Amino acid sequence: MRRLCNDVASHVPCEPTRHQGWDWLVNDLDLTLEQLARKKLYKFMDCIDELTRIHGDAAFVEDRNGIFDAHDFGYRMILADSGVGPRCYWKIHTEPERTDESMTAAWGS
Repeated sequence: MRRLCNDVASHVPCEPTRHQGWDWLVNDLDLTLEQLARKKLYKFMDCIDELTRIHGDAAFVEDRNGIFDAHDFGYRMILADSGVGPRCYWKIHTEPERTDESMTAAWGS
């Protein structure tokens, strides 16, 4: 968990964690992710790419894609073998076209 905190912190960038205990590390990770969320989109995507390379596998990628889909992120990760370990690339995930009726219902008009 400490390594994960420090991997994310390197993309913010901010100081690595100095904590050892689980609760402290969870708190540090939460704060670091909040800082990462305020950065430009490419910083977030680079961080996810590096976490996939270091910690990930196909299950990791599918789990992230499930989260991205649930939050209408608009991108999907595609796992590829770069010859030096797993690597991902990003594919734009487009939503189905909406009809005027569905848009009206969604807007409540």
